Amino acid sequence: MIRSSFFEITVNDEWSKIYEFRMAVNKVTHIRVKGDIKVDVIEVYPPVPDSDTLQPEQEEEKEEQEQEEEQEQEQEQEEEVEVILQPEEKEEEESKKV
Repeated sequence: MIRSSFFEITVNDEWSKIYEFRMAVNKVTHIRVKGDIKVDVIEVYPPVPDSDTLQPEQEEEKEEQEQEEEQEQEQEQEEEVEVILQPEEKEEEESKKV
């Protein structure tokens, strides 16, 4: 079962384990099952819509989220540039004073 902050794995309706996400749930694209086991069925509940079948409102939300992420990245890059430029600006100001 996938929730907003964790997913739960149940085996044979007896054993269950909860794993908290280390990233946003919308970034999870794969779940890997490994080890000495035999997997007959993997079910995702509630079903996750395929990105090709998203409803218009879901598409809008997805686009908005992508735009927000781009803006955050741009802001981070601008902040990095400002930090890099600050020492040079100080030197220029000091040389103008002399």
